[in-house]
Amino acid sequence: MKKSLLFLSFLATAGLAGAQVVEGFYATDFTVTPLNNGQVPFNLYTELNAGKPVILDVSATWCGPCWNYHNNGPLKNLYNQYGPNGTDELRVIYYEGDGQTGDQQMSGLGGNTQGDWLAGTPYPMANPSNPSAVNNPYGVAAFPTLFLICPNRKVEKFSQSLTVAQIYQKAQACPVATQSVDVTNFAYKGDKISCGDLNTKVTIQNLGTTNLTSATVTAKKGATVLGTENWTGNLATYAVADVDFGPLNFGIANGTITIETTTSGDAAAGNNSLNQAIVGAEDQNDDKFDINVKLDAYANEVFVRLYTSSGTTVWQKQYTSSDNNDTYNYKVDLDVDQCYYFKVTDSYGDGLLSGGYVRLTNQAGTHIFTANGSYSEKNYGFTPRAETAGWASVEEAIDNDAAFMVYPNPANDVLNTSVTLTAAEKVNFRMVNAQGQVVMNQLVALNEGTSTHSFDISSFAAGIYTMQITANGVVTSKVFIKQ
Repeated sequence: MKKSLLFLSFLATAGLAGAQVVEGFYATDFTVTPLNNGQVPFNLYTELNAGKPVILDVSATWCGPCWNYHNNGPLKNLYNQYGPNGTDELRVIYYEGDGQTGDQQMSGLGGNTQGDWLAGTPYPMANPSNPSAVNNPYGVAAFPTLFLICPNRKVEKFSQSLTVAQIYQKAQACPVATQSVDVTNFAYKGDKISCGDLNTKVTIQNLGTTNLTSATVTAKKGATVLGTENWTGNLATYAVADVDFGPLNFGIANGTITIETTTSGDAAAGNNSLNQAIVGAEDQNDDKFDINVKLDAYANEVFVRLYTSSGTTVWQKQYTSSDNNDTYNYKVDLDVDQCYYFKVTDSYGDGLLSGGYVRLTNQAGTHIFTANGSYSEKNYGFTPRAETAGWASVEEAIDNDAAFMVYPNPANDVLNTSVTLTAAEKVNFRMVNAQGQVVMNQLVALNEGTSTHSFDISSFAAGIYTMQITANGVVTSKVFIKQ
């Protein structure tokens, strides 16, 4: 059972709540000086370069479940058997994740601690001054969070329920550089939903002991070659590089995309292929949908995004701890024949508990997609195929396509908006960049009729943006260019 973090004001400042990290990411390096073990600095990459998998326990001294796990001793036993004083196959480190914890709390003093964490602990116990150096890139959203970090930098979370033997078995399966020339695929980063064209990207890795300077990367559907990229560069051992194919003609159908990466003299061809399941977008005889959200007690872990196949965000929501156990309903009016992606992410990786869910529902009340149960990420693709009657968007409420406008377009320093409402209302204005990041979010009270409102965009980078407004539960968007 996961434990929500206390001191929420501090956590929000640290960017801990709602961190979004996909499972299997590339480890960020860190160095800490433990309070025990002779205070010998611990550097992650030094241990990984030596071929040692690292078990990372991110906990907090005040956390009851963390204390229970610590005292039950699985990591102590793991370290004693397989650490430097055992078979010397792996490393274990405790990383205090709460920046408000003092060294005295680690020794069981000063309150806000479950006891003496250092006494009898054989592996390094660190209390860094800036835990966000790990909390942020590793997506720590609750304590304790346990990670296996392989020598090739791939990170995997694991459950407190795993036995010492099970943790060791996972560590033994870690890829390690043993051949002079060895290229592999580290991760698939492209679309997992196909709207016909599939934006395809893969991260390749040098798993050889000598630098990798070239590779051929091929994307296939069955025996059909969809595209080939010839990569050149200079990757040291365990270094990675992204290879972007752009859109490939996969078709609107379920299937598997296979990425094959080869290089001259590769001594380990068995790790050259990566398979990724692809789900074809579904046709929907509707253009108006409800997004139904029932949150559990860990709302800050949930992120929901609806976007087009070209990457333009139509609607998105990052929840906070103030939304715990709440239920929400949103209405979206979409374009016919445009293909959309719907993505639900849980940063902790266990999905929504206590009967929570995120659903996409059509006007008939049919649940066309539901994200519930245990997951890190769930995706759905669909294409509205029919204009249907129902609740009105801002434009439809007054039967005027000009009811929401942005101008000038392109814009330089100031973007103006014009919104026509049938009744006074608070309207949410949200600006999203081409990467789907929210760069501005304001709630503005507007009167009945036509209102104008201006936004300073002088500090924004040049590029394509989407201005979204939410009024009466309806999201309406306009795309503009910042020069």
